[in-house]
Amino acid sequence: MLLKFTTPDMLNTTLFDVARGDRAYEITTVVEPVELAPIPVFTTTSEDESSSSRSSSSSRAKKPRSYSHWEDKANVEKRKTTITDASGSVVATISWKGRRPEIVIRGEKVGALTDLFGSSSVRFL
Repeated sequence: MLLKFTTPDMLNTTLFDVARGDRAYEITTVVEPVELAPIPVFTTTSEDESSSSRSSSSSRAKKPRSYSHWEDKANVEKRKTTITDASGSVVATISWKGRRPEIVIRGEKVGALTDLFGSSSVRFL
């Protein structure tokens, strides 16, 4: 079966069966609301202030190493893609966390792209 996308947006399109000329699948993706994680506030106590006054000013200006890493991971966009067949039945769902998918086909959890294609050595972009 040769399928044709109807739009360049692969996450929101209809797939037509070229040989039969009718709709085979509908792909719809929606963005799920993301609860933004609070940004940590670093405060100092009187003990910290007295010890920091003895240290150099450059060490006080540095953020903890994990700060930017924590902030990046907390606010990742979440999306959900649903694929339905011509009769409207859901045949697959994909839950996205950023660019990482979790794939379920006909009720069976497949996992990520590496699980779908059976390869851990190929990098998917």
